[in-house]
Amino acid sequence: MEKVYKYKKKLVRGSDYTWIVDAPIGWVESFIPREEFALLFGGYLWTSDSENPTVRRYEGVWAQDKIRKFKRALRERGALFEVSEIDGQARNIMAWATCKQK
Repeated sequence: MEKVYKYKKKLVRGSDYTWIVDAPIGWVESFIPREEFALLFGGYLWTSDSENPTVRRYEGVWAQDKIRKFKRALRERGALFEVSEIDGQARNIMAWATCKQK
């Protein structure tokens, strides 16, 4: 069973902390193709493990409504996972973007 990680982090300097969930990119994309991801959730977030940034990479979303939709989409597509809350310092934000949702 895979883990989906949940944590709070600031997306932009000076902003408030926001909830984020992410999971290993390869695992996420086996259920939600990259071409569909940003349109389905209105954006994407790529992070890396702060201890090993070149090896461990993650894809996820931010904000409670998108988090619910992300977990529901994974479950509906057959993903088995558990949510594990971690310290936001465990992640480095590599990239994030917003786009129009379907």
